[in-house]
Amino acid sequence: MECGAVSDILKTFQFDPMQQVADFEKQRGSNENYARATVVRVVGSSASRPGDKFLILEDGELIGFVGGGCIRTAVKRAGLEALSTGQTKLIQVVPKAVADEMDEIPGKDIALNHCPSEGEVELFIEPIIARAPIHVFGRSQLANAVMELGQFAGFPVRHIIEPADFSKTETDGYCVIATCGENDFEAFLAALKSRCPHLLLIASRKKAARLIERAQATVPQERIDQLITPAGLKIGAIGTAEIAIAIIAQVILLYRQAAKGRVSI
Repeated sequence: MECGAVSDILKTFQFDPMQQVADFEKQRGSNENYARATVVRVVGSSASRPGDKFLILEDGELIGFVGGGCIRTAVKRAGLEALSTGQTKLIQVVPKAVADEMDEIPGKDIALNHCPSEGEVELFIEPIIARAPIHVFGRSQLANAVMELGQFAGFPVRHIIEPADFSKTETDGYCVIATCGENDFEAFLAALKSRCPHLLLIASRKKAARLIERAQATVPQERIDQLITPAGLKIGAIGTAEIAIAIIAQVILLYRQAAKGRVSI
């Protein structure tokens, strides 16, 4: 069967691959790593059309894929490589006769299409690395600003009002302690005793020193050494809004550094 005939069959079964992609990204996209493939160019017969999108999950599953089996392996391999390196990829799937005549193009991978239709498909593949949650401690105006900006930046946000409610088994994300005078030590200790990898304390150096001194009796020094304080990138921030921006900027930096190196955060 020609690959181009697949579109008609899909209509018969009312299969909507783009809706599959949209549903996945809405329901699970913020919690899972995956690669998004966008069809850039099509030459000849192909079930795909420019602008089509589909996803490659870490286990190799394809979501919304409408191409033939002839290119499935190449697409899956490219998606998994993008996830492994954290880098975008441009891939062109072409018949062998075309590949033999092509010069090497820096930044573009060539894969063979063995399908009898001999269509060509060019795809842009980008890794999407899940954003771990920001756990914001406190009921202060600053805590509210951090939560609002964190959500705007695309991070899941969890508001921790009672430090005792924060699980010691929490293993991902960013703890932002923005208590500003209310339950400071309780929140600080709860964050330290969790397994959350990134700890950001919003406090003066003097206040941070007092909190650290109290915590040293029950918290290992190597854990305390993971603390980022004063939290926030050094942008000369003044006032609630600017400090919140500095905090979220630092969270974004930590996220990007980890995503680039494909470190789980």
